[in-house]
Amino acid sequence: ATSKQQVNERINIELFKIKKSFGSSKISSYDRKKYIAKLCFIILTGKRIDFGFQQVIDLLGSKKTSFQRIGWMA
Repeated sequence: ATSKQQVNERINIELFKIKKSFGSSKISSYDRKKYIAKLCFIILTGKRIDFGFQQVIDLLGSKKTSFQRIGWMA
């Protein structure tokens, strides 16, 4: 993105997609991991997030270490 406005627009589009996915009952562990990593990146850009905490807790309880790592990073 070339401007701050374009960055914010792209972030808002991604947040909408993530909220929509978290709202569905059929989300795979891989998708949950991917979306939590995206949320972590968005938080690093300075945007405040008020959802996704339950998905982080679900990742922490996973048996796969790669999923647990993303959970602990979040």
